[in-house]
Amino acid sequence: MQSRVRNLVVVALLLTARLARAEAADPKLAGTYAYAGGDAERTKLTEAIERVVAKMSAITRGIARGRLQKGNAPTAEVQITLAPASITIARTGKPAVAAPLDGTKVQRNTTAGMQDVTHVVAGGKITQDMHGKNSHSTNVLSLSPDGATLVIHTTIESASLPDRVIYTMTYKRR
Repeated sequence: MQSRVRNLVVVALLLTARLARAEAADPKLAGTYAYAGGDAERTKLTEAIERVVAKMSAITRGIARGRLQKGNAPTAEVQITLAPASITIARTGKPAVAAPLDGTKVQRNTTAGMQDVTHVVAGGKITQDMHGKNSHSTNVLSLSPDGATLVIHTTIESASLPDRVIYTMTYKRR
């Protein structure tokens, strides 16, 4: 019984230490943001996808293009919710993604299979990493200096792609 209590105390201390090391998310990041990038950012996303799929065979090019366009089209809104130890990022029409802000991995089930997700806060930015069986996406979320615009820099890597897809989307605070 004493060893069980001792083990619980050790686990509690380790968790407390880990949370203490995690940087607090800037409360200014919390809120709801509406897509503001318009056709210009949609065009840049299409160009980024085309640069990558142009290096693929004609057979796989169309499949890759369709999946990348569908999965990465800007959503109407992004909502960031901050809790003391976690961050939830929700996008219109997609499941919300919640993870501890100290970088602890959580798993979520997606249409492409299981995915490991981490959220890390550093330098006033949230870095969201999503690792699937054959792919890795990173979203770096930050605010413009005036706090009115959420900027999301996205990098997508996949074993099925010859290069990374990199693009940026902007959202205005509601």
